[in-house]
Amino acid sequence: MNEASPSVSVVIITRNEASRIRACLDSVRWAAEVIVVDQFSQDGTPDICREFGARVYQRELTRFGEQKQFAVDRSTGEWIFNLDADERVPPGLRDEILEAIASGRGEGVAVHRPGAFLGQTFAYRGVFTAPLVRGFRRDCGRFTNSHVDEEIVVQGRVLTLKTPLVHSEAYSSLGVYFDKFNRYTSLTAQDMREKGVVLRPRNYAWYFFLKPLLVFFQRYILKRGFRQGLPGFLWYVFRAMSYFVSYAKLWEMQAGAREEPPGPKGKPGEPPIP
Repeated sequence: MNEASPSVSVVIITRNEASRIRACLDSVRWAAEVIVVDQFSQDGTPDICREFGARVYQRELTRFGEQKQFAVDRSTGEWIFNLDADERVPPGLRDEILEAIASGRGEGVAVHRPGAFLGQTFAYRGVFTAPLVRGFRRDCGRFTNSHVDEEIVVQGRVLTLKTPLVHSEAYSSLGVYFDKFNRYTSLTAQDMREKGVVLRPRNYAWYFFLKPLLVFFQRYILKRGFRQGLPGFLWYVFRAMSYFVSYAKLWEMQAGAREEPPGPKGKPGEPPIP
């Protein structure tokens, strides 16, 4: 790491990422330190991270938000930047991050993240319009304690940067995609259950038909996802399906446990893009 760099800690959580982690770590050599929290990888991921000078901790993953906050709590930088193992910070984005920090104009930074699916990279428009908060002053932010679809809550101004992250091919096949789809929809259902969301028969049409249809219409038609060919069509169909499946799993949890409604109905969270 470059000792002259601003005090930025990059935090990464990993599990069997040996094929992608080198490019990720190489792109953040400018950071003061890299903290990796590894979920007991079996492919040598921790050793690769140590080769790059990262501090590595190993623990089981219970919630994504909790795992990332664990990394933050063990960092020493004044600023934190969260990166996934399949992402890279290009030089242009690096410069923007450092300039934003040096300017003192904000307490957080948000970046665009393009998607990659079945060999096609989607531009950071359409469904990817909303930038993601990835960096924050450590005394002004923290991760939500979510199973999945975790967010960074920043107390203060968030600056949106122009240069997008580089996102590698995350889903090379439908099998790879649906492995994560199944896991993420289960975690989303668990999050909604803990928030007190109760599915009532009078709202089934909204949860299981109208909302998935609306999601598909917004992404594929209004935001012109149809311009992305068959991979785009499949992506947006599966995105809509994630709502249907998450709510179905929540219904199964509640029906199986014969739960009584725990008070006022909560606000359902939005299933993540797996």
